[in-house]
Amino acid sequence: MLFIAGGGRFGSEAVKAAEAKGWRALVVDVDAASKASKIARQVDFVVGDAISLALALMLNGIVPRFFVPAIPGHFAGELVLQYLQHLGVSPAPEGSLAQRAANLLPSDVVLGVDPRRGLLIASYMPSGMLCKVPCPQPARCPVTGKLREMPMHQLLQTKLSSLARLYVLESVLLAPMVGGFRGEQLVRVLKDLSGAQRGVHVAVATSCKCHAIVSFFTVK
Repeated sequence: MLFIAGGGRFGSEAVKAAEAKGWRALVVDVDAASKASKIARQVDFVVGDAISLALALMLNGIVPRFFVPAIPGHFAGELVLQYLQHLGVSPAPEGSLAQRAANLLPSDVVLGVDPRRGLLIASYMPSGMLCKVPCPQPARCPVTGKLREMPMHQLLQTKLSSLARLYVLESVLLAPMVGGFRGEQLVRVLKDLSGAQRGVHVAVATSCKCHAIVSFFTVK
């Protein structure tokens, strides 16, 4: 099953791809009148909070084959936070870790840091420039002409592993404008964090070859 979090522009592209390919899929959006709700035919549409519903499914042993994050913020990071709260611990965003991570990465790939939410945004696409859409993410960027030395998800593993318990969910192209990460990857993250002790620093990233969003927090 494809779990599509959000029914806006990119969620709708995922719905189109799922229906064209005959994939079983579920799209979740808080807006009953979202764009995806108007085009979904074979795909199930549910009104609700995508993060809470995804976690509920997984806690009941239902693991989607792929998650397609198409909502504002960091879907995987927020889901992990909710999971830890479910376990009875109190994870807190760690802005200082996000800033330290930014200092460890090449300056030209850091697009921004949000200390309040413990978020880091990284991309090989310079600020103010837009990706070619759709894009198969070749080694040489079709917009900037620059050669990518290594995929972004590999760069994160190389540079940030010493900062925290790092989990990188690799996003792959499922269709020309649809990216998602495997549900089994998220299962492994949750299992590994099930015994997280207080004081542990955690970083959860969702990353394709060119872009990444990383959530940093400390288990209190």
